[in-house]
This record gives sequence, structure tokens and C-alpha cells, in this order.
Amino acid sequence: MPQRERHAGMFRFPCVGKYTGPEPRETLMRALCLFLFAFFAAPLWAADDAAKLSVSAWADVDAEGRVSELEFRSELPPSIESIARNLFQPLTFEPATVGGQPVPSRTSLRTSLELSPDGAGGYVVKVVDLQQIGSSAASTPPPRYPADALFGGVGGKIWLELSIDAQGHVGADSIEVVEARFHRDRKSYKGRLAEQLVEAARTAALQWTFVQPQVAGVPVATRQRVPVTFTPPAKGRGKPYDYGEFESRPQSPRSIDADRTLAQLIAPETAAQN
Repeated sequence: MPQRERHAGMFRFPCVGKYTGPEPRETLMRALCLFLFAFFAAPLWAADDAAKLSVSAWADVDAEGRVSELEFRSELPPSIESIARNLFQPLTFEPATVGGQPVPSRTSLRTSLELSPDGAGGYVVKVVDLQQIGSSAASTPPPRYPADALFGGVGGKIWLELSIDAQGHVGADSIEVVEARFHRDRKSYKGRLAEQLVEAARTAALQWTFVQPQVAGVPVATRQRVPVTFTPPAKGRGKPYDYGEFESRPQSPRSIDADRTLAQLIAPETAAQN
């Protein structure tokens, strides 16, 4: 069995699949455009020989922790959907509970795929990682890059801990900065500018809305960690309204309601050993 490594809330898989649809590169690139910068859609880029995309789906999980139904968030080429379905369907979970009793639930899953031409008119598809997301983005506008930080060449990564209510809203008093790391391309007032990045991330998070996971058919409030990355243009140059690079991926979803717990993905290698 291939080695699988868990890291940063993700599971890495060195497995492959095949895409063999008509006019594969043109068809694939049109399909990939569906994934451009949604909150749960990773960036797409096409190198000379490879492309990457992110596939997300809602998974209905029964009271025994098995996936009973999948709902993909975007239309996919049949071969790609088949690969994602074959990856998601066998997953197992610690079932959600109400008052300590297992119940059906709904959660969000995402996988990243890497596609390379196979030399025979098709594509080899490698599964790069797999995540349980929990909440799914409804509207997540990126933060505005503060002008002083942008021109000062200051960037960084800020981890926000968000409390998201059952209606999918983030409260003003429910955002906690749990970690922040900053860098600069040249000498600047790093401390003050770094604070501007933190405030920009917090301001953006207040505008975000989500579709919440469900336990026994009822949406639940969650607590999730979201990293937000700011990367200034080269040498700190750019326009005041540029966003720079923005990344925001919720990780480690958990219920706020002590009486209702979320289904938790079991690491595939652990499930295989049971």
C-alpha cells in the first residue's frame, strides 16, 4: 500500500488516475476555468506540461461514518469526477453525534489534483492532497492590501481562528489571531505595517459568509482556523489597491455546540489498518 503522509490538516496521496476525454487539453482548460478563485478553489496555472485544480464536494455521512452521497460544487469532466468520486466515496468518519448518539451529518471535502500529459492524448492525474473543510464559502472577498505595507514590501501569513454561527456569519468578537509571521523585501517600519496586515485580514473576515456543515439535518456553528497570506509584488512595488497573493483555507473544523459534534475524517491509512 502506498505511503500516505498527514500534514497541516491535509492527507497527501501519491496515487494517479487517467483523463481521456475528447480534445483533452482544450476541454480540461475550459473546465478548470470554473475553479478560478473561489474560496475553496485553489489557484489554477498551466505550465508547459501540467495543470492543477481543486475539486470540492459536500459529503453526506451516515450514522456509521460512511459516505452515503456526494454533491460536487462545480461541473466536472466525467473522468475527473470519477477520480474524485473514487477518492471521496471510500472515506470513513467518526460519526457526528447529538447528545452522544451517532447521527447522519453533512461535511465539505476538497482534493487537489495535478494533471500531466501522458503522451498518448490523455492526462495522468495525481492526487496531491485531501482535506475535510467543514464550512463551505458562500462569499469570501479577499482583504485589501494596505498601501503602506504594499509599498513597504511587507508580506506575511496570518492565522485567524473564526467562530462561524449556524447561519454562516463571522462575529466581530469571534476573530482571534492565533499566529502571524511577516517578512519584508527591504527596510521598512515592519511592526506598524505588519499590524496593518493583521487588521486587513480581520476586516475581510468580517465580510465572509459560509454554508455550514449539518448534524442531523441542522446547520451547526463551527470554530475554524483560516490562514491568510499576503505576498507583495517584487521589490515592494505595486498599486495601492493590488491584493498581492491571497490564500485562505479553513482547517480543523469543530463544533461550538457541546451537544452536537461534527463528523471527523479518519486518516485513510488509519482506516486501512482497522
